[in-house]
Amino acid sequence: MLKRAFVLVGLMALVASSAFAGEQCTADAQTCLNYMAKKVDSKGWLGVHYEHNEEAGGYTITKVIPESPAANAGLQVGDIVVAMNGVSMGEKSEALKAEYQNMKPGYAVTYKVIRDGYKKSFKAKLAKMPEEVALQMVGGHMLEHAETEEAAAEEE
Repeated sequence: MLKRAFVLVGLMALVASSAFAGEQCTADAQTCLNYMAKKVDSKGWLGVHYEHNEEAGGYTITKVIPESPAANAGLQVGDIVVAMNGVSMGEKSEALKAEYQNMKPGYAVTYKVIRDGYKKSFKAKLAKMPEEVALQMVGGHMLEHAETEEAAAEEE
């Protein structure tokens, strides 16, 4: 399964891959496709892939897309993102959820990371998600949607 960047859809555009994690789609395929296309178009993009790092209370960056907002801000593979605009990434909270809702193209985000044992801050201005990234995210969701429908049909 593809790792989702919380691109974040920006982080998560860390983003990525995403903002859609945990959503159980129950709509018909066309409605789902329309919803996903609209949602992807409105989300900011940071340009990283990441893995949850429970021990550090954040997300370890595993890939930085060249020429992305993350690369331009100086984020690097191995950085552990522990806060976004002062909100801890360690646990899901209303403040973190509200921060994700603000993540649109042009939105400025300050990421606090741990790099080589030291805390550092990086400011990134989220971009519009590149078409190929958006297509990959929507395509992945639609494949999951089809698998869910297929499993439901087999149970009947």
